[in-house]
Order: sequence, then C-alpha cells, then structure tokens
Amino acid sequence: TDWWDRIVLQVWDESQWLRNFRMRKGTFLELCELLSPALKRQDTRMRAALTIQKQVAIALWKLATPDSYRSVANQFGVGKSTVGVAVMQVANAIVDLLLSKVVSLGNVQ
Repeated sequence: TDWWDRIVLQVWDESQWLRNFRMRKGTFLELCELLSPALKRQDTRMRAALTIQKQVAIALWKLATPDSYRSVANQFGVGKSTVGVAVMQVANAIVDLLLSKVVSLGNVQ
C-alpha cells in the first residue's frame, strides 16, 4: 500500500508519530541512519528491496502494537514473512550496532 510513503512519511504530525511509533519522526530518521549499515539491501530481479525506513517502521509497529503479523503485513503492503524478517533484522541490527553504545552494565564482579 501507499499508506507508508504517502501518509505516514508525508502527512503525519509529531503527535501521530509519538502515538504510533513511540518516538518523534526525527528520532526515527536518526535511528534509521544508525542502523543503515546492517539493513541495506539490494534490489533483485524478482523484487525491489524494502527501504531501511520501511524495515524499521515495520519492526517498530509490530513491537509497539498488539497487531498480528498479518495485520502489520496488510498495513505496510508486505507479506507476513517479511514482517517477521524485518523484526528480526532490525532487532539484530540494534544489538550489533547500538547495544554497546547505549547500554552500560557497569563493573560486574
């Protein structure tokens, strides 16, 4: 669907971003930039790769709502398995790229 590209990215205000993604649009875009090294994908002959923004949005939407994989897939115009892959890849990217920068366990002895 065009909902993501035409409505969310272009029309939603800050309150809608906060309510639905639990963060401001600027924070979302910064997160996408930080995760981009791990989430960049190449188009194939069979299909166009999901943008980094759409991958992160799918993962955040799934984690922020009680929606089913099918519901999230319909919302973003992708397959159910694509939702699962996006959630796992974004979670792994966060662990690989951000965990050591934002979480400090202190001196464990």
